[in-house]
Amino acid sequence: MTINALCYKCKAPTTRYQSENKRGVLCKKHRFEQSTKYYKENSKKIIENAKIWNKENKEKRNDRLKSKYANLKLSSINMYGGKCVCGENNIVFLTIDHINGGGRQHRRTFADKIANLHIWLKQNKYPPGYQVLCASCNYKKEMQSRKDKTNFEKNKTKRLAILDIYGKSCACCYESDLDKLVIDHIHGNGTKEKRKYGNVYNFLLKQQPDYEKYQILCQNCNQAKASLGQCPHLLIKG
Repeated sequence: MTINALCYKCKAPTTRYQSENKRGVLCKKHRFEQSTKYYKENSKKIIENAKIWNKENKEKRNDRLKSKYANLKLSSINMYGGKCVCGENNIVFLTIDHINGGGRQHRRTFADKIANLHIWLKQNKYPPGYQVLCASCNYKKEMQSRKDKTNFEKNKTKRLAILDIYGKSCACCYESDLDKLVIDHIHGNGTKEKRKYGNVYNFLLKQQPDYEKYQILCQNCNQAKASLGQCPHLLIKG
């Protein structure tokens, strides 16, 4: 519980927790100045202690980072409408899209200083030029933007051939829009495997179908499976 108080430096109105000492209350401005000064004077010690704590408390650190990211993502999603144009509103599937493209190049401009796009959006007061899309709609938009690129038609033909083999709908939610479907490595490690054989379509077309190792998912379910280990649709079915 907080109660009203006055900053002892500038007498500006502020608040303090009831359990705090009545003396030494600072306003937001002077708290920031005090903490900044303390950090400058003790930065080496603070950084070293942080490294030790992080090493000894990996699970707690990861949980804190996940919670912080989830809150930042939720704020971004809500600021840009809260749901995809297709109506999907499950935050697990939602992402922020650069309306005019160039998202990868944009993220490179701040990658060395800012951890993710949601922090950048918050720092820049959620500027225009962005929208909420689910992962599947975002993937479809990306696919459509590649139509003028070299080898698009060849890859499209190979992709459709793979869908003919492994199925033309998502194995999880049954999405049937072909532009939203991707190949999923059922047991994971897809990224490592792709580094070995390059183009996934060429590789799979040369192999005998392996239905225990590969399946078709929409990008929503594929992304959720990669980040959570299990798609929310499966939890609902269960």
